[in-house]
Amino acid sequence: MVLVTYTDTHAFQHEMDALLQIRKNGGHPYICSLRENFEDSNHYFLILDLVSGGEMFDHLIRMGAYSEADAARLVREVANALTFLHGSKLSIIVQYSSCQVRS
Repeated sequence: MVLVTYTDTHAFQHEMDALLQIRKNGGHPYICSLRENFEDSNHYFLILDLVSGGEMFDHLIRMGAYSEADAARLVREVANALTFLHGSKLSIIVQYSSCQVRS
């Protein structure tokens, strides 16, 4: 288990609110979901979906250019997730560096 110190309480609460809202709206297949959350007096514990496959950029560097079909699929998946978030009226800052590739 990796413990991460998170010092910006406001940003953490904003992220938690977004994760809880996504869960309340039924989740989305292309968005990592919050499964459980616990806290004690010193720590927050978040149980999230396992996302395997690695970062899209690392995959691009390792394997070279995506095929047109793979690139189109990835763009559709990201656009679908963003449409879901927009429809949920969530104000989330998208971190493109955290996009993951499914193996």
